[in-house]
Formats: sequence, structure tokens, C-alpha cells
Amino acid sequence: MTAVKERHLPSVILVIAVLSSMLLTAANARASTLTNSTEKAAGEVLIPQACGSCVSYDVSVWMFTPTRPDALKNILQSLNTLPEGEPDEVEGQRVISPDKSTVAADTFRQSGTLDPLVLWHAMSIFGEPLPLELVSSAGTFRAELNMKAVPSTTFLKPSSETFNQKILSLSRNADNEDSTSQIQTFLNFKLIAGLPVGSGSGVNDIASSSGRMLIKNGGALLNVNRMGNRYLVWIVHATYINF
Repeated sequence: MTAVKERHLPSVILVIAVLSSMLLTAANARASTLTNSTEKAAGEVLIPQACGSCVSYDVSVWMFTPTRPDALKNILQSLNTLPEGEPDEVEGQRVISPDKSTVAADTFRQSGTLDPLVLWHAMSIFGEPLPLELVSSAGTFRAELNMKAVPSTTFLKPSSETFNQKILSLSRNADNEDSTSQIQTFLNFKLIAGLPVGSGSGVNDIASSSGRMLIKNGGALLNVNRMGNRYLVWIVHATYINF
């Protein structure tokens, strides 16, 4: 009996090694769906391996140089993003409706020069924060995005209903106007850009914004900051997928 055990011992060790390798690979795959989102290079795609409710983000940062003083005001008016009561205010954050979000960059190009600084495409689980960071010769750019569903107190569903069930209910009634009164989707955001003041100066001009905006499926967040005679423009397009 002892001789039999000794002859099979290498095979047992091999099986254990293979199983351990398989378990380690599976654990790393599960962890990668969240941990790999901490730093993304420009244009890199992050796709969670399993996502029952995800948000696809297209984030772009631009430097806009207008051709005339009222160019930016006309752009915002064309995108239907001028705030009520403050028609002359062009800085700050606004929401671009889904029908205008895909043409936002082209609208800027029609009234000036639009230079790309950062282009990101990433996906995150709905309700999970997505941190993005890029350091390049153009500057340092950081963003933290988190799309969350907030039930209306008037149409609040029983507490026994899970978050995913609420999202599923919203997606089934996407064409129903009453669905927005049941669950509203807010984008919590934090945007930071550090732009070099001069060549080799080592000094950065910091522009930061944060807040929460109501974003419909396919809509976008527009953030504008004045930088001298130019404007730093963030466009954060959000699409809910695979609900």
C-alpha cells in the first residue's frame, strides 16, 4: 500500500497545482472588473466581465478657443444649455439632452478651435464609482464619476425591492414618461484638471468642479471653465447598457 501511494504522489501534486492555478486566475479575473478602473490612459476601454447593469462613459476634455466674444454663448444656446435667469453666464456645469449630446463637440468646432486633451471610454457597474486619471504633457486630469438611481419619495417602492429590481423596472418602462417620476438617475462627479502655465515652469493652473446632475439615458454633462481667453471643456456622455 505504501508503494502505491508513492507512485501516485507526483500526480496528486500536479492536480493540486493545476486547481490552485485555476482558482487564482478566477479570483484575479473577478477583481479586475473593479480594480483596473483606477487609472485609465487616453482612449483605453474598461469593460467589466459581468455586468447586469452598467454605465458606458465617453469622457472628453477639450481646450476651446472662440473666434468671437459671443461664440460660447451661442454654442450653449444651440445646445439648449443656457440656464434660466442667467443668460449671460457661460461657465459652470449643465446637462446636454440625449438628442444634442452626440453633436456637442461639432457645435463647438463651428465657432472656434477645439483641441483634444483627453479622450476616455470606460464602463462601470451602475452605482459604483469610476475613477479616471491621466498625466501627460498637456497636464494632469482626474475624474470620479458615479451614476446613481434615486427613487422619488412619491413613487418610492417597498424596501424589500432590491436595487437591481428597481433598475429593471425603470428599463422596462423606458418609453413611459411616468418612469422618470419613479426613479431618477443622477451623476455624481468630480473633475480636476491641472494645466501647465508655461513651458518648463512646473506650475499648474488648477480647474476643479464637483456636484450632482440629473442625467437621462444618452445625455451628457457639460462643464466649462474659463482659462484666460480660452475655455476648458469637459463632456461626459453616459449611456445605460445591458439592464
